[in-house]
Amino acid sequence: MTASRPSPGAARTKDLAAWHEVLLDRFAGSPEDELLDRLAVSPALAGPELTFLRARIAERRGDVARAATLVTECLKERPGDHEYLDFAVEVGAALPSRAVQIRAERAAAEALIAQAHRDGRVSSS
Repeated sequence: MTASRPSPGAARTKDLAAWHEVLLDRFAGSPEDELLDRLAVSPALAGPELTFLRARIAERRGDVARAATLVTECLKERPGDHEYLDFAVEVGAALPSRAVQIRAERAAAEALIAQAHRDGRVSSS
């Protein structure tokens, strides 16, 4: 069985998310905080990745309600995105119905895997 490679788009999204995290860590709450506002309106960014960046900025600035609203928008477009789901739960966002279903499926799969580990049916290495 061969491992599947992420698509170029998926790899780009992952890289962009990592870069945004670096920028948030560096600039949020610093004298350069306004640079995040400039990034969040950049015409070079669009779609749920930009919305998620705005949600993360809002959360870092203490506007949890705005962060929740924005991440809910992200989940309407990409309900299975693990990062969006985890963040939505963290900020108490309302999950779209498809995201609720995917989250439940993921939790059930994780529980089965954990049980298989406990039963010794799967090695932990």
